[in-house]
Amino acid sequence: MNDNAAQIELSLLDGPTEIISLKPLSIREMPAYLAAFDDEVSLAALFAGKDESWSSQLTAASHNALIGKGEEINREAFEPWYRRRLQRLELLNPGFVKQAESVTQRAIEGALKA
Repeated sequence: MNDNAAQIELSLLDGPTEIISLKPLSIREMPAYLAAFDDEVSLAALFAGKDESWSSQLTAASHNALIGKGEEINREAFEPWYRRRLQRLELLNPGFVKQAESVTQRAIEGALKA
């Protein structure tokens, strides 16, 4: 088993449990990981190597455990991959990173005021 791999027991809404082996995603899967950031059903499916109909049947506790463990074991590869991606975007679009940071900051401030 890979050093970053993990096994996790998950419960489905209709009662059964499954033990799932989580392994780090490959670099080729990093774009799918990024694309699924705002869709945790897709993210859970990606981490588990299952389809979305399966991941949508997880209990809340199992969903949270799967997302937490999946993010933990993929952080080491994802963060440098994403930094390289941002560097390429900045190379193609000078000022991109600063603009993105500004938009993000305004969104956070707006959310805090709401």
